[in-house]
Amino acid sequence: MKNTFPVSHSAVESDKFKALAPVSKILFYTLCKNSNRFGTRRNGWFNRSTRELADDSGLSLESVVKGRKELEENCFIETHTAVDYRRHLSTEYHICNYKQLKNYTKK
Repeated sequence: MKNTFPVSHSAVESDKFKALAPVSKILFYTLCKNSNRFGTRRNGWFNRSTRELADDSGLSLESVVKGRKELEENCFIETHTAVDYRRHLSTEYHICNYKQLKNYTKK
């Protein structure tokens, strides 16, 4: 199917996921879609800026930042920010590395 992507049922059916804010759920689905589109099978990491995630999901920059923080705090994703110091851009264009975690019961 053209516009489908795999999402972990264990994540979506967990109590932690059900307690997330709607913005975080939208961001999670967007990250799953991007993971399948841009991620590598070898290590699962992919790169997107906050601006790109906002464009991908249709959310505001502020909502993306809040959603990302909530997903990290609940162990759904892991992130590492990689700043390109050669370019003097605002933080919305800084690249962030994302990885979907498989163990949602860490904390």
